[in-house]
Amino acid sequence: LSYGGSLPPGRAVVSPYLSEPLLHDGRKWDLRTYVLCTSALPMRLYLFTEGVVRYAAAAYGSSGRAAYLTNTHVGKETLHRGIAPITGTFAALGDHFSARAQRGGEE
Repeated sequence: LSYGGSLPPGRAVVSPYLSEPLLHDGRKWDLRTYVLCTSALPMRLYLFTEGVVRYAAAAYGSSGRAAYLTNTHVGKETLHRGIAPITGTFAALGDHFSARAQRGGEE
């Protein structure tokens, strides 16, 4: 893993780059989930059943960061409108991939 820039001391998020990511309608995506911690001792956590699917603002393979980042700020800045075109629900994503599986894996 290599990185040409500089990282702030003591703070970094590192994850492997996937050269062939799973796409939805030609765009990269990620899942944002939420957990509520109501107690540390004893540990009590609640996982919300619905989260947010975040999509890249541009098709994967396009030039520019909007094709590779699912960051909400980048998407809003690229599209010059709200977040509706770059967010979705877990249910809609599940429906998409179920239908895709029934078609034999075609996008």
